[in-house]
Amino acid sequence: AVVSTQSTGIQDIATLHKDQNSNLNISSAVDAFHSSFASGNYKTAALASEIILKLPSTITKDVFCNKSLLEEKLSKIPDDDFPRDMTLCLSNVAKFALVGSTDAFNLYVENLPPRQLVSTLCTLTSLFSDEPSLICQLIRCDAFWSKLFDCLEDSSTAIRKKAIFLVHYFVENDKSVLLPPIMQDIVEVVETCEETQGHIIRPVLAKLPGIYEQVCQGSLHVRWISVIFNRLMSQESKMISRWGMQIAAVVGTHPSGAYASSRGNV
Repeated sequence: AVVSTQSTGIQDIATLHKDQNSNLNISSAVDAFHSSFASGNYKTAALASEIILKLPSTITKDVFCNKSLLEEKLSKIPDDDFPRDMTLCLSNVAKFALVGSTDAFNLYVENLPPRQLVSTLCTLTSLFSDEPSLICQLIRCDAFWSKLFDCLEDSSTAIRKKAIFLVHYFVENDKSVLLPPIMQDIVEVVETCEETQGHIIRPVLAKLPGIYEQVCQGSLHVRWISVIFNRLMSQESKMISRWGMQIAAVVGTHPSGAYASSRGNV
């Protein structure tokens, strides 16, 4: 008999490690993953996902890469606070999807709320420390960039810093030359705009006209300008906010300023 999905908990999951190849344990792990995730018991779901990752890849794919099940589970995730166990669980799902199925991973990226996506991807960078190219394939994903921009403008400092970390990760590890060289300047500006002291922020503002020029030429997404200026305008220091307004007034006089291109992902 299969362990009941209603009663399967941490104690039951712990026993599954003894014989992961039996039909009983496979069924129990799968049932535990589905029922625990759906009910919000992410600690049990995380433990079950660890077991499922060790099962034959065909079984793991059926569980983790089933479109309807994945959409249903991701739609239940709140877009605010979330526990560490949920991040671990999502990381296990994404880890398999990233390696085993491009379509499944794209589905994962498209359906996961921005905050959870960024947090999970930060976890994946350590899981795939020897294979950064797997994470860097996200550079080609429109849905990813849209959610990354949302996180770069998030009200939470922790979320913004995670988003900045991912951009920095791409700049350091991208070998496909998909990112324009000026991305290094963007990382420096966005990181520095998280500071609160004017003498630290002011030097990097000299890079803004060059970034804006790249946006106008269509080499960068227009939201980079939004990210930077929103950060400057959100500063408590009136002096820093004033600098942002002055620069905005200057770059706004650029002939193509009103028609800055938004084509492309980056």
